[in-house]
Amino acid sequence: MSVRRLRRAAASVYLKEKWGIDRKPSTLAKLACVGGGPRFVLFNRVPLYPESELDAWAESRLSGLKTSTSQEQAYSNSIDRSIKPRAPSFRAPRGVDRASAEREAQLGTNGEEAENGKEA
Repeated sequence: MSVRRLRRAAASVYLKEKWGIDRKPSTLAKLACVGGGPRFVLFNRVPLYPESELDAWAESRLSGLKTSTSQEQAYSNSIDRSIKPRAPSFRAPRGVDRASAEREAQLGTNGEEAENGKEA
């Protein structure tokens, strides 16, 4: 059994007809550059998408059946919950340069620099 490999335009039509997923060839091209799209092979410079890879990608993008729109969103299943959000970076107030704001933040209430939390 031979594997059918489709060019981007045909892959776009295949996804629309079989899965109802409307992705333009330009979107598939962008996903090929940045990641997140179906896997493909190259014939010289021409990307070819095996139908089995298009099917696997489409299935991975679709959520399970829902009975309500208030149920958990489909994309939240793919979020890696082990990644901790970064702490917000220091932001100086408007009109104050960052170096001055950081220096003021390090000073104690009496205008002197605090030494490891000890009073001078």
